[in-house]
Amino acid sequence: MNRLSLMALVALLAAGLQTTQAQQSAAQTEKLLASAQHKATIDGDLKGAIEDYKKIVAGAGANRALAAQALVRMAECYQKLGDSESRRIYERVTREYADQKDFAALAHARLGASTPTSTGMMSRRITSVPVGGVGYGTVSPDGRYFPYTNWDNGDLFLRDLVTGADRRMTNVSALYAKESQFAVQAAFSKDGRQVAYGWVVAPHTELRIVDVAGAGIPQPRRLFGNDEIANIWPDDWSTDGKWLAVQLRRQDKTAQMGLVGVQDGSLRILKSVDWRGAARLMFSPDSKYLAYDLPVSDSNGQRDVFILAIDGSREAAAVVHPANDLVMGWSADGSALIFSSDRTDAVGLWRLRVSEGTPIGAPELIKPQIDGAPLGIGRNGALYSLVHHPRFNAVVSADIHVATFDFDAGRFLAPPMTPIQRFVGTNNFPSWSPDGHTLAYVSRREGATEGGGAGTRNRFIVAMYSPQTGQVRDVSPALNMYPPVVRWSANGRSLLTNGRDLKGRQGLYRIDADSGVVAPIVLSSDNAELRSPSESPDGKSLYYMRGYVGDPEKEFAVIERDLHSGNEREVFRGRSIFSPGPASLLSPDGQWIVVSTLAPATQTSALLLVPVRGGPAKDIIHADSPRRVAFQSWTPDGRAILATIAETFQGGDVSSPDVAAELWRVALDGSARRKLDLNVAGMTPFSIHPDGRQIAYGLTERAKDDEVWVLENFLPKPGKLP
Repeated sequence: MNRLSLMALVALLAAGLQTTQAQQSAAQTEKLLASAQHKATIDGDLKGAIEDYKKIVAGAGANRALAAQALVRMAECYQKLGDSESRRIYERVTREYADQKDFAALAHARLGASTPTSTGMMSRRITSVPVGGVGYGTVSPDGRYFPYTNWDNGDLFLRDLVTGADRRMTNVSALYAKESQFAVQAAFSKDGRQVAYGWVVAPHTELRIVDVAGAGIPQPRRLFGNDEIANIWPDDWSTDGKWLAVQLRRQDKTAQMGLVGVQDGSLRILKSVDWRGAARLMFSPDSKYLAYDLPVSDSNGQRDVFILAIDGSREAAAVVHPANDLVMGWSADGSALIFSSDRTDAVGLWRLRVSEGTPIGAPELIKPQIDGAPLGIGRNGALYSLVHHPRFNAVVSADIHVATFDFDAGRFLAPPMTPIQRFVGTNNFPSWSPDGHTLAYVSRREGATEGGGAGTRNRFIVAMYSPQTGQVRDVSPALNMYPPVVRWSANGRSLLTNGRDLKGRQGLYRIDADSGVVAPIVLSSDNAELRSPSESPDGKSLYYMRGYVGDPEKEFAVIERDLHSGNEREVFRGRSIFSPGPASLLSPDGQWIVVSTLAPATQTSALLLVPVRGGPAKDIIHADSPRRVAFQSWTPDGRAILATIAETFQGGDVSSPDVAAELWRVALDGSARRKLDLNVAGMTPFSIHPDGRQIAYGLTERAKDDEVWVLENFLPKPGKLP
C-alpha cells in the first residue's frame, strides 16, 4: 500500500470514527434531555433537572437550537423554585440566541410575564358548563351568549354569560320523541341575531337557522339537507350574512369545505380535504378569505394553517411548522391571523400579520401558554375559549388503580393505589402484558384533534406503565380508537384494538408496543363494525365481533380468523347489549368464548359460554330486567369468569359511578357461583395480573364542569399592529 492510499484509509477511518462518536453523542444528549424533562415534570426533581440541562448546554457545541431549548427549560425550573436566576437565563436566551426565534420569543414573553403589560392583557373565567353539556361553535359577537348541546336530551341551549340563565333553542323530546336527533355545532351571525346549527337526522345532518330574538323555543328554518351528505355543520357566517362557511362529509367518507347560501340553501364546494377536515373555518372580517388548519399527513395529527380566497382564485400556506398549529381567529381589522401552536412544548397563542390574504413576516408569540378550545373572537377583540377539565368521557373522569386481591377470600390484601399521576382524570382501561412487566392503558389527551368542527374530539393514546421503574412511556398510534380499549397480543409484542385509521377505515388494528406503528389486521367491508379482537394462545387465530354491537335489535357474530391464510368462520351469532371491555373474549386456554346477550322480549341479559370448536352455548349467569349482567374478566387459570350485576342501570353503562353493582365469581364447572366482597361501583372492567393476585382497573367519578374563559386586551388596537 502506497503512502497516499494509507493516508486515505486513515482519513476514512477517522471520518467513520467521528461519525460514530457524533451519533453516540447525539443519542446520549437525547437520553439526557428526556431524563431532564422527566425529572422536571414527572419526578418534581427540579434541581436534578437543572444539572442535566447544564450538561446539555455545555455539550451542545454548534447545536444552537438544543442549547436554547435547554436554557429555556432550565430557566423554567429556576422559576418554579422562585430563584431569580431564571430571569438572567431568559435574558441570555434573548441576547445570545435571537436566531432561535421560537425559544427567543418564549424567553422574551416569560421576561414580561411578571410585570403588567402595556395592553393590560387579562384572562378571566366567565361561566361553567354543566357536565353533559358540550360546547360547539362560537360565542355571540357581543360576547353575551355561549351555545352548547345538552347531551341529556340532545337540545341546543344558549347560556347567557351575564345572567347565567339558559335558554332552550330546540326541543327534541317534544318533536322527535321516537327518533334519535340532536344538535351539533352552532355559529352566530355577525350581527348576533341568528344562530345556524347542524341537526342530526339519521342517516344525514341538516343545516338549520333560528332567530335569537324573542322568548321561548324558536321555530327553526331548514336551510339544507341531502341524503348523500352524512354530516354538514356551520363554522362561520360572512359579515354580510349571505354565506355560511361549512364542512361536510359525504356518505362515501370524502370530506369537503364549502359555502351555503343563507337565502336559498345553495351549496358551493370550495375544496376537497382529508376526511378529518379542519378544526374550524373562519371568515376574514372582509369575508374575502377563509382561514383554517388541516392535517399535513395521514400518519400523524399535526396541522398547518392555510388561507383560501372564497372565489377559489388562490390558497396560501400561512403557517407551516413541525408543531401542531390551529386557527383561533382574525383580528378585528383583518391585519392579523391568530393561531395556537405547541412549538415551544407548551400551547401558546401566536399572531401572524396578513395583507390581502398573504402572510407577512414570521409569527410572533402573544402569550406563552393558553388553555381551552377556541370559541371565537368577539367584536371587542376578546378571545373566548372552552376549558375542558380532565375526564375520560363526556361525563366521568377516570384513573388507574392497582391492588392485590385475594379471589379465594374475596377481599383486598392491601389498599388500592393510584401509581400513575400523569394526566390525572383521563386514564382508563388498563391491560397487563403476558409477562406482567408492563401495564398498558388508554389516556385521553386534551386538544389533540382527530376531526374537524363538530367532529373535533380529544384523542386517545396508549401509555405503558412499568411497575418496576415507575416510569410511563407514551405510544401515540396514528389511529382513532373507539371503543378506546387495547388488549395484548399472545407474544406481548403488540396491542390489539379497534377503530379508524387516519384514512377513515374502520377495522381491527395491531399497534407495535415499542414504536407505536399501526398495521391493519382486517378492515370492515360494510357498515358493520369490527370490535373486541382477541388472539389465540398460539397467536395463529384472531377472534372478534362483527356487526352492530350494542344494538339489541340487530345481530352480531363472533368470527374466527386464521391470521396466516385470512380464512374466516362464524363461531356464534346473537343479539348483544354491549361488547366486553378490555378483557379478552377468549379463555386463557383458547377453548371458550364469553358473549353478552339480551333477549328483546323479556329484557333478560345473560353471559353465554360458547365452545370455540362447536357445540351449543350455555347460559352461565343471567339477570332479569331492570338488573343486567356484564362480563368483567377471565380468571388467569381459565376455570371461572368474573361478572358484574348492576342493581340499577342508568345510561347503559354499568361502570358509571352512579350505578350500584355486585361482583360475582362464576365457575365453568357449574359449581355454585359466589359473590365477592368488592365494591365495583364506578369500576371499569379490570385486568388481572398473570400472578392471579394483582388487579388493575379504572375507577370513575363524576367529572367537573367545563368553563368558559375570555382573554382580553391581547391584541394592539386596530391600526397599531407593529
